[in-house]
Amino acid sequence: MEEGTGVYAVAGAGADIWGTSDSFHYTYESPFRSYFLARVVSLQDTNPFAKAGIMFRESLAADAANILLDVKPNGEIEFMVRPSTGAATQFISGTTASTPVYLELTIDNATTVTAWVGTDINHMVAIGSATVPIGSWSSPLVGLAVTSHDPWHLNIAVFDNVSN
Repeated sequence: MEEGTGVYAVAGAGADIWGTSDSFHYTYESPFRSYFLARVVSLQDTNPFAKAGIMFRESLAADAANILLDVKPNGEIEFMVRPSTGAATQFISGTTASTPVYLELTIDNATTVTAWVGTDINHMVAIGSATVPIGSWSSPLVGLAVTSHDPWHLNIAVFDNVSN
């Protein structure tokens, strides 16, 4: 992913990003940084629990600690955290917005992550914060996450305005 380079179509199947283990597609990069912004232009409605969003992730392991801010096909926004490897994912907060929608995660210090949402980049609203020990992650990743919530069908999500 390169800053300001247009549009990304990310296709992903998988059972879900939830519970103690995830099954999804993740387009990521390193090195890690303290914020990430992208606009979800669209996603297919493969399932009411399909998701497209942005993620900080400790590693590529299915049970890795992570922070996810996503949108579902019906416009529900989810801010969720798996605070440590193998832990259960926790729903922190949510809201609703129609696509296209901007999603942003910021790290306020080594442990506090804030989720921001807006249909206009100049009017982002914080929807919640969570404490996660990101500063202790050895090789954190940042990227775009997509799941169809159906392992047998791809969901294609379109992102633009990706910052890095």
